[in-house]
Amino acid sequence: MKTSFNILLFVTFLLFCTEVQTEYPTEVKYWCGKPYIPKNKFFKNIQQLKRDINQCSKQATFDSTSKDSIGYHDTFSPSTIRLPPTREPIPFVPNLSNGYTATFRNQPYLSTDSIGSLVVTVTNTTSTIVVKASLDDGTEILAATRIKIEENAVEVPFSLANIAPKLKAYDVKISFYTKDDGILVHTTYSKLYHLPTGPKTVKIDRLYGGIFTSTNETIFPVGPYVDVGGWLAKGNIRANLQTLKDLNYNIISPDPPYPNISFIHQMFQAADEIGGIYIQYSFRHEYTNTQKVFDQVNQFKNYSSLLTWYIADEPDGEQWTNASAVFEAYEVIKRVDPYHPAALVLNCQHSAAFYADSTDILSTDVYPVGINTFHSTEYSGVCGCDNCVGNFSLDIPKRTQKYMIDLDLIGRGLIVKWMVLQAFFDQNSWWERAPTFQEIRAMWYISIIYGYKGLMFWRFPFILEHSTRDQITNLSKRIKDLSDYMLSMLQLSPSHIIISPDWNIYAGGWISEDQKTFLLIVVNDNKEFFINFRITIKDLISLGLLYGVDKTDCGKESQVFIENGIFEGNLKAYEIGIFIFGKMKPIMETCV
Repeated sequence: MKTSFNILLFVTFLLFCTEVQTEYPTEVKYWCGKPYIPKNKFFKNIQQLKRDINQCSKQATFDSTSKDSIGYHDTFSPSTIRLPPTREPIPFVPNLSNGYTATFRNQPYLSTDSIGSLVVTVTNTTSTIVVKASLDDGTEILAATRIKIEENAVEVPFSLANIAPKLKAYDVKISFYTKDDGILVHTTYSKLYHLPTGPKTVKIDRLYGGIFTSTNETIFPVGPYVDVGGWLAKGNIRANLQTLKDLNYNIISPDPPYPNISFIHQMFQAADEIGGIYIQYSFRHEYTNTQKVFDQVNQFKNYSSLLTWYIADEPDGEQWTNASAVFEAYEVIKRVDPYHPAALVLNCQHSAAFYADSTDILSTDVYPVGINTFHSTEYSGVCGCDNCVGNFSLDIPKRTQKYMIDLDLIGRGLIVKWMVLQAFFDQNSWWERAPTFQEIRAMWYISIIYGYKGLMFWRFPFILEHSTRDQITNLSKRIKDLSDYMLSMLQLSPSHIIISPDWNIYAGGWISEDQKTFLLIVVNDNKEFFINFRITIKDLISLGLLYGVDKTDCGKESQVFIENGIFEGNLKAYEIGIFIFGKMKPIMETCV
């Protein structure tokens, strides 16, 4: 199948640990391609086994020039993936995009839509380039168009008039040329859905990151995974869903198994009646059974409260890069219901590129609080938070940066990404303590700064302090209010924001299309230190003086300024700064 990386060649380099591949007992399990010892398993030579496993379970390294490699076929689809003969490969991701990425913005388009838009990023130049697009039959949908590249995403509109609506996606060829002599520099492919109008439809904004629901809301998804058997299915379903909405959640991911089909219908019906609470329907235990996937998509696809189909939960954990069933389930879902997006969550640091073509929304979960990376009663330090060091201000950026590097290399950097965060502890396994509210809040905002457009967390009902639960409710409300800004403005490239000093200070910026409004979020992730900081925003240097409101402390707003792109401020330990700027002097209003 043609995709933006239809010539994708994953080269797999084997870890240089021969005992892992040939001599470990069957009781030794693997997670993210690395071995661990399940609890309650006993071996004759347990100390030697532990030493061998732990040696191979640290940050894996490989030599990109190694001759010991196994390649995949050039067409990246489940039927043609040639898997390596070992459980411990690290995928080497080649540069297929050459810095050029393109996708379509508010998909799927409907027959009532007249205009579409192509979103383009180019990271290897800051000059003007020419882009054009055509269907696989040669029909031109975007004539040669000059666009100016400054590392941020650029939107290019085009007419849908010559694209006949149908249920199957079009393969679109997107070509990039030099502006002066018209030399072709890169070609990529992307899927375009132009569907007949009728069924309930959920669209993805691949420029700003929002989700357009079938009830015409634009949302930044915030909500928990919910225990079905232990909570949601007990008592009155409608009352339970109303409780979740009252806690300021706009999405839930019910964690199966479900009691029965009747319960699922009641759940959707109640959510439809309430409104504003959307459901991510999970196939996490059944995605390998494509007939069940087919039947259930057909049964539930017409509910207004359906937001996404959740294909799998951490398929890369046990299966590593051997989960071809994920691709098969995705193909079934898109064939039966191209009107809703599919989603999945990954747990491993090196797996994003492998699974990027099996989902519309790519999530990852990072659970770093309270872990012991040297010893675990169950996981020997390799499960649950792959390659984590137990510091979320390091672990979230590290996972994200690896994902972004790999996704950019294969031309999928514009895929919408959600983060699943920790709101639990489990002293019987790996997580010795629960995160504090300050840690939860910092994790949420650091994730937003790193470009995640949805926040979910494991899981409800929370095993947390009562005060922490209350504060999560307030935090969810604040994120919802901020989403009015974040989902209507372009998030700036991290390279456009320079922080000094940058010691545990994180900052993200969003700017409106007319450059009249700017949102700045700053996190001081120092647990003990008050920090003075200076931030330079490249996009604002030419705009002169901007007036702003410091909304860090609700009820105590104050005026702030950006002059010639420079903002100076300070934050207390673990404090989150929220600043909104414009060309006019601000009116003090209710804190967001």
